[in-house]
Amino acid sequence: MRGLRGARSARGLPPRSDGMRHPVRILVASLLLGGLAGCHREEARAPAEASPPTAARPAPGALAFVEGLVGRYPREVRLLETPPLSTRLQALLGDRYELLGPNLEVQGPISEQNGVVYVTGNKEHAGGSDAAIVVIDVPGDSLHVWLLVSGSLQEYREKAVDRPLPEEVQNLLASWGQHP
Repeated sequence: MRGLRGARSARGLPPRSDGMRHPVRILVASLLLGGLAGCHREEARAPAEASPPTAARPAPGALAFVEGLVGRYPREVRLLETPPLSTRLQALLGDRYELLGPNLEVQGPISEQNGVVYVTGNKEHAGGSDAAIVVIDVPGDSLHVWLLVSGSLQEYREKAVDRPLPEEVQNLLASWGQHP
């Protein structure tokens, strides 16, 4: 404001009194606020777009990220260490989780058949006695794991799913003496 007073004085005009400045400020402020309030009311009355609400769209399962990893190796992408898969595997296997990594030392690539993503592997130099299969049912958002430990097969499931197992998994289970 000092700059304006100086400019009025330089032009030979007397400085404005405070009584003259405040009504102008009040008028400008009320016009601005009234204009903004009018815009806000118009936006509130505008019809909504014809897009469906977010809640109506099905959310992808928590395990859907694995579909983008098909063809890569679990070790390369740290699959077994990536949440939420890692936390769900730990909850499913409990203290047996520590056997999963070693039983997948020699591993195949992350594979997929009919929406089911899977990983197979075995312990180095112990393929016939120590191995593992991890099946990730992406549409059913469910895990299914087989651990072959010292020749003894143990099966772990989050929930029962009627989806057929991939052929490679069926063949591997058959070779272990388990009929899928």
